[in-house]
Amino acid sequence: MVVCMNRVFVRLLRKANIDDDTINAAIREVVQGNRVPLGHGLFKKRIASSYQGKRGAYRSILYYRSGRLMVFIYLFAKNDRENITPKEMNELVQIARAYDSLNGQSIEMAISQERLRRWKYETNQ
Repeated sequence: MVVCMNRVFVRLLRKANIDDDTINAAIREVVQGNRVPLGHGLFKKRIASSYQGKRGAYRSILYYRSGRLMVFIYLFAKNDRENITPKEMNELVQIARAYDSLNGQSIEMAISQERLRRWKYETNQ
C-alpha cells in the first residue's frame, strides 16, 4: 500500500507539530477500520496531539482505497472548527474521484512531480 499526503496536508501537519509515530498509529488504525466514512472513499480520522490525546486534538480527512492507496488530504484542529462545510465536502469528493483514477504509474508520477509526498510506512508495523 502506498501512503501519501498532499501539499495542503503536509503544510498543516508541520504547523500542528504532529510526530511521525502519531501519523503511523493513525495509518494503522485506518487500515484496521477505525475511521469515520464520509463516502466516495473519503474518511475522517482523529489524530492525537502530543499534549491532548485524541479527544480535543485534530481531525484528518483522507482518501483510502483498501490495500492500495491512502492519501491524507486535510487536517484541522477540533477546537478551531467542528467539521468541514458542504462546499468543502463537494471539493473533497472531486479530489477523491481524481484519486480513484490513479494507477501505480500515475501515483509515482504525482510523487515525482511533488503533487503528493510519499509517507514512509511499513504495512507490517
